[in-house]
Amino acid sequence: HSKHWANDWRSWYLTSDDSFKTWSKPSELPGRLKERTFIRPSITTRDGRILMPFQHYIGPDSEKDKAPLNRAFTNPRNGVLMSSDGGKTWSEHGNIRLTPNDKYFGWAEPTIHERADGTIVMFIRADKLGGVLYQAVSKDGGRATYRGQLKVAPGATGVTASVRCDALMLDDQSRSDTYPYIDIAEDDTTMTHEATVGKVSAEQVFYLMSRGLTENEATNLIVQGFLEVFTKELPMEYAIEFNRLVKLEMEGSLG
Repeated sequence: HSKHWANDWRSWYLTSDDSFKTWSKPSELPGRLKERTFIRPSITTRDGRILMPFQHYIGPDSEKDKAPLNRAFTNPRNGVLMSSDGGKTWSEHGNIRLTPNDKYFGWAEPTIHERADGTIVMFIRADKLGGVLYQAVSKDGGRATYRGQLKVAPGATGVTASVRCDALMLDDQSRSDTYPYIDIAEDDTTMTHEATVGKVSAEQVFYLMSRGLTENEATNLIVQGFLEVFTKELPMEYAIEFNRLVKLEMEGSLG
């Protein structure tokens, strides 16, 4: 509901327990999603959960101190609303940012699908924007492989897309392979691809140890810094848990 979507867009949900004959009173979407949020078609998983993708505009970083409806209509985030009780209550999951440009405004169409093994995948079609960020950390002889496709169809003018693959090796036995497939059928396209492979620097570890950290703590700090470009886009509670798991894994490999 809105007088004008750019200024006072708000979203509610209703439930029905009698095959849509009657409906509950409208309830606001939870938390920040009650304002400036677009809802996309939902799915019901095999275990009964209702998953509903969304796109929410948080505004530019310089306007964080302003009320949500007073911020510029930019900087969209994508995620999923989930209900396990037939739509009576909802929780928010995900905070996917499509570009570091906080002035970006564009329509995105997040769509979700349940695979045969029960995992959920999300596809996001964004206005004039696309890209892939792949990061991997390998240890104990592990092998990280990226295979992905980025396609620009004829007529999709003004597209800006990028593929970035970064890998960090923690030993001499691990390896990383990148196999990007880029199919561009439109001249008005800006496309970039980059791939990097690095090792934990002995100089960095030595410097951190000279500041009082153990070798384990120093290596863990370097790995978490490498992954920050990914973890900073996660909701805080997920980022904390992710970093905790990385730390436990590092303790198992170095301790």
